[in-house]
Amino acid sequence: MAPKRKINDEHRIFKEDWTELFFFIEHGGKLLCLICNKTITVMKEYNVRRHYDNEHKAKFENLTGELRQNKIKHFLTSLSSQQNIFKSQNTRNEASVRASYVVAEMLAKNNRPFTDIEFFKKCMLAVTNEVCPEKIKLFEEISLSTRTCVRRTEELGNNLFSQFLSSPHTPKHTQHF
Repeated sequence: MAPKRKINDEHRIFKEDWTELFFFIEHGGKLLCLICNKTITVMKEYNVRRHYDNEHKAKFENLTGELRQNKIKHFLTSLSSQQNIFKSQNTRNEASVRASYVVAEMLAKNNRPFTDIEFFKKCMLAVTNEVCPEKIKLFEEISLSTRTCVRRTEELGNNLFSQFLSSPHTPKHTQHF
């Protein structure tokens, strides 16, 4: 009995002319329709053509030459701006988490109780509201609950402890805690 065929073994590749013919690009190892953002996992012209013919041909078959190129550029620009929105949101989330760690570290270094964090957040929001009210939403997104502060402080402590144990200057008898 012959071994079962696998798609990965067929070494199919994206063909550049599929962009102009069918409004498809390769994105993350899959085919992405620029019109409706649907993906096709198997890179076969038959699959791309079928999707285009069934979903978009009636609307876009009359676009030719420069008009078609402009439409493709428009779709690519739109896709890029969508991706940038997700990147900026991700960057904001990362900044919010980093800020949460900074506050937790400050509380721990100054031997302040974790319950002080609620008061600290109220002060921070009041100052932000006065100085730069357009940024208040960013500061409200920072997670500063007592539980979060405890968890962040524990994570910082565990990280320091693991750094201490992996340090080449750590005495041998302390590595077996």
